[in-house]
Amino acid sequence: MVADGGEGRMLAIVIGVSSSEEDAVVTEPETGQQPAQPPGWYPDPYNPLNQRYWDGSAWTAASIPNRPSSSSSSGEARHRRRTTTLVILAVVGVLLAVLSIVSLQMVAAPILRDENANAADTQAKSDVSTLGRDLAVYFVNHAGAVPEITVVDGEYRIAGASPPYDIETIGPGVEFGGVTGTNSTNWCVWVTHPDGKEKDFRYSALIGLEQGRC
Repeated sequence: MVADGGEGRMLAIVIGVSSSEEDAVVTEPETGQQPAQPPGWYPDPYNPLNQRYWDGSAWTAASIPNRPSSSSSSGEARHRRRTTTLVILAVVGVLLAVLSIVSLQMVAAPILRDENANAADTQAKSDVSTLGRDLAVYFVNHAGAVPEITVVDGEYRIAGASPPYDIETIGPGVEFGGVTGTNSTNWCVWVTHPDGKEKDFRYSALIGLEQGRC
């Protein structure tokens, strides 16, 4: 019986040891436990997008977002620089285009004004030369006083002149100035164009065409 009792106690001890070993194998560390590591920031076991601070024995409540990689940061920086450069180039291009247009206008405007003024003077010269010719023809066939010249419906009309020297069309923008003199030797006729450079032109029996009024 003593032997049996001893064997029973031995069996109980063996069973107890075996049961303790089973418990040690089955039991797992708590979720989120980190193997022994020095304190620092590590990938967050609860959120892969963050880093969490390990104090050397347990995770703390402190967490921060993952830092972007240096390659990603440099790529974004290059993209920003490239975008900024393109914007600057575009602005400079627009400014240069505007300056070019303004410069062309500044250069072209005086030239255009001069051309228009010269064209106006040319038209005035043409009109007064035509009137001077008509008066010269008139005095070939007539003696006496200088005939009256009037403007009717956009035409010069020379009183008493024979066709086709009695009516002439007024040029665009030209205004009749008048006719002076007393006979075939001292008559003078003149016209003006407000847009011309020299504006006034006369034609006389003594000199012919020249700038100015009678």
